[in-house]
Amino acid sequence: MLVIEIALSALSILWIVKGAVDYGVWTGQAPGGGLFPIIGGLILLLCCVLDIVLRIKRKEPLNGEKFEGPDEYIMLGWVPRVLRPIAVTLYGFGSMFVLEYLGFIPCVFLTCFVWLFFISRRPALRAFLTSVVTTGILYSIFVAWLNIPFPKGLF
Repeated sequence: MLVIEIALSALSILWIVKGAVDYGVWTGQAPGGGLFPIIGGLILLLCCVLDIVLRIKRKEPLNGEKFEGPDEYIMLGWVPRVLRPIAVTLYGFGSMFVLEYLGFIPCVFLTCFVWLFFISRRPALRAFLTSVVTTGILYSIFVAWLNIPFPKGLF
């Protein structure tokens, strides 16, 4: 569905701008905190544009196929099917802005937990434990090991 590519392109552009403007690409003799968001945003933007170009080249419909059957994987079952990509994108934008105020640790944990529990419908204990482990791994790699400055926020 073209909505997904447009939404992800907008999200990637926002990460590129935020990485370049807010976090900085290079500080002194080391990469700044914005280098990884810029690289990730560029890769995502390239993939979205490539997908759209390949669909046009293959003469595939840009709006996707109409699906009438039941959901095998109930992701966001309470949101109408056509709005699900927009809901997920809005959640991504929201979590990105909350990152500035709550800080890295609580935002990563909340994003991971909400995604697993509410969107992917995983059991609460599994979603909680996965969120704790994911947050710990990301903190260990980026903050403790690589010394990349993330927003402190409350923590």
